[in-house]
Amino acid sequence: LIPEVNPEHLALIEIQKRRRGWSGYITTNPNCSTTHLVSALHPLHERFGVTKVFVVTMQAISGAGYPGVSSMDILDNVVPYISGEEEKM
Repeated sequence: LIPEVNPEHLALIEIQKRRRGWSGYITTNPNCSTTHLVSALHPLHERFGVTKVFVVTMQAISGAGYPGVSSMDILDNVVPYISGEEEKM
């Protein structure tokens, strides 16, 4: 759900509440890279029809699960692949 891109999905909240008999609801926020990527691509897709995108992101090593000072091992290096990140996009 990215309200600036697909606000119509907010209508699903009431459907979810009704079907599950809940007074509240569950919604998630997308990956931080996805939010900005989609916000930029949405108007381009609306106008021109984007069919494929190649994305490179630069992530903090702490996001890859490297703890505190141990992350110094990565100094002056690049982690070229962090498994599971592409599914978040």
